[in-house]
Amino acid sequence: MTRRNPTLRYGLVAALALVLITATACNAPGLVGLFKPTPTRSPIPLPPKQPTVTEAPAAVTGGRADPDGNDCPTGFLLKGTSSPSGERMYYEPDAAGYQRAISTVCFTAGQDARAAGYRSTKR
Repeated sequence: MTRRNPTLRYGLVAALALVLITATACNAPGLVGLFKPTPTRSPIPLPPKQPTVTEAPAAVTGGRADPDGNDCPTGFLLKGTSSPSGERMYYEPDAAGYQRAISTVCFTAGQDARAAGYRSTKR
């Protein structure tokens, strides 16, 4: 019987371990997926994410709001305009001229617009 050299056997095991560790650290293509890194936690807690919804301006009363430029806040679809002669009208999104209308006030519903003294452009 021949005796095997124990030093050689331990040397091969050590070499194989070194290859696996090195390959894992370098993300070798053949070994990807064998070892999964332990997920780490962020050292600094992140603040909660805020929704990215356009907020209504500060001047909101009931179903009425001031526009931001010519755009109405989210949820305020009706555009209220005033003519030079003082006539107050409101445009619904499907009305002719809605895109061209320069809003001076925005409303959530026709009832709110009528209560403020505006009349519909639809007849």
